[in-house]
Amino acid sequence: MSIYYLKHNKIGDLSGGQQQRVLLARAMVSNPKLLILDEPTSALDPKVRSEFFALIKSINEKNNTSIILVSHDLGSIMKCSKKIMLLDRELIYYGSTEEFSIDESFEDFDHFGINSEVHND
Repeated sequence: MSIYYLKHNKIGDLSGGQQQRVLLARAMVSNPKLLILDEPTSALDPKVRSEFFALIKSINEKNNTSIILVSHDLGSIMKCSKKIMLLDRELIYYGSTEEFSIDESFEDFDHFGINSEVHND
């Protein structure tokens, strides 16, 4: 996670991205089977946000850790998730990101009030 150099810093002196990585490392010490993350990237700039989502994907794949992540950043979620659940006071969609990305009924996300830029690389 590239945080060893932070070991002598106080948590309050760290940037938002550094704090998120430190807290994630702390959670990973016990080798959990499940991580629940609520808006972990909300205060991060786009570059750090992208790095954080890549880290989450790596943890899922390498450690076989299931991750439940709440976010309004659908574009980033689509890049690092196998399944998504879309809620708007009720269940709108639950299934694979691949099926969601090709379902024409979800082409316009603006009425959900979420980041609607989805790019399939």
